[in-house]
Amino acid sequence: SAEMVEYLMVQTSSNNIGNALKAVDALSHNHHYMLSQERFITHSKPEVRNAAILSLAGIGTQSNIDRLLGMFGTPFAERFIVQAISEILWKRPELVDHVVDIFHDTEDPDLRRNLTEILSNRVEYFVQKTISREKKYIKILRYVEQKKIYKT
Repeated sequence: SAEMVEYLMVQTSSNNIGNALKAVDALSHNHHYMLSQERFITHSKPEVRNAAILSLAGIGTQSNIDRLLGMFGTPFAERFIVQAISEILWKRPELVDHVVDIFHDTEDPDLRRNLTEILSNRVEYFVQKTISREKKYIKILRYVEQKKIYKT
């Protein structure tokens, strides 16, 4: 109900971190879009901020991926950002090409490292693409192999 959502939104600002986290968790299951608000994404408590970042995985859009990529550098959030983008790519594989293009366009070694970790979760996608001999996918497979971060 709208009243429950309103109550949970109020509880996210509770001084009791336990109550705030429970409210964030409840919102993340059925109302994840509420957590996409800037006040959650930039919350001073890492637990709330990271839960909000993870909830963004429920919004599978290219602009949301770009928003998440812009959050790299946020203290204690890197692994949550990687996880959220990885989940989006599992749900929306057509967005992998967008991340591949960013990988190829960036000169930032930290961003490239994070993108490699994200893309290494989709190795089967790249193997399929290399069968078609698309060079940009072969390059990523080589980079993943070089960094040895693929999951086994």
